[in-house]
Amino acid sequence: MIVRSSAIRRLLVCAWIAAAAATITYGLHHFSPADPHHLEGVAAVVIGVVIVVVSPVAIMVARRHPEPPMVLVPRDDAVDVRPYGALDDARFGAAVHAAELGHGFFVDLGPGFLRAYQRTFADSPHAVALVAEIDDHSVGMLVGVLRPARHARWVLQHRGVRLAAAGLASLAIRPVIAARFLRTRAVRYVRGWRHRRAQRQSAAEEAPYAILSHVAVLSGARRSGAGAALVRAFERMTAAAGIGEARLVTLPGQEGAGRFYRRLGWRAVGRTTTADDRIVESFRRSLPS
Repeated sequence: MIVRSSAIRRLLVCAWIAAAAATITYGLHHFSPADPHHLEGVAAVVIGVVIVVVSPVAIMVARRHPEPPMVLVPRDDAVDVRPYGALDDARFGAAVHAAELGHGFFVDLGPGFLRAYQRTFADSPHAVALVAEIDDHSVGMLVGVLRPARHARWVLQHRGVRLAAAGLASLAIRPVIAARFLRTRAVRYVRGWRHRRAQRQSAAEEAPYAILSHVAVLSGARRSGAGAALVRAFERMTAAAGIGEARLVTLPGQEGAGRFYRRLGWRAVGRTTTADDRIVESFRRSLPS
């Protein structure tokens, strides 16, 4: 059996947290100048334990996104596309997402949250998570949603607590991002959560289109055909699910991938403004039913 070093580190951190929490609790209880049986003493014990427990967790959450590997490939290499499988696919997807699409709010929440976000696409029965490979080396990723309303409900029911905990832990040590979240997203997320809970799952309320959420290819594998292979695979899966249209948004101009999508047959339909006050260009693609 192979035990990954990251798993060993997590076990050691958990053991350290438990030992430190027990030690400081004992010390504050017996040696604190405040009586631990009164309110001040209890507060001192609680604050001390919180500091000891939260500090290493905050340090782990604050880690930077890992740099994805650089891969140089010739143009005529065959590209294979497959669904996400092992946990390493989510790690790779999150790393490429952060490196190539670093303007998103979820990227700012750190690698732990981004990996958990990526896994929702792989685990949900209403979404798609794909990896592009060349010679068994991962070079690109795509995540998208086939049925947006059903996917949102699935995430809320099965991953909502996990994502909320990861997001709050990240915001706790990123005050600037937390302020931005409160200003642009908090109210909208609460309303969306209430709306999803009130809804009943039915085909009538489902949007008649799929959403290509994110696609990214390593800079060293550009022009290899990996991006086009990922998008074509998503289109085939969308059509196979009986969905006649796919949509996406990208940044306008040189920052975005509008030329790439136009070359693949997608049609620009206008521009909108996101919750972060960014202007994005909307695209649609009609698919055979």
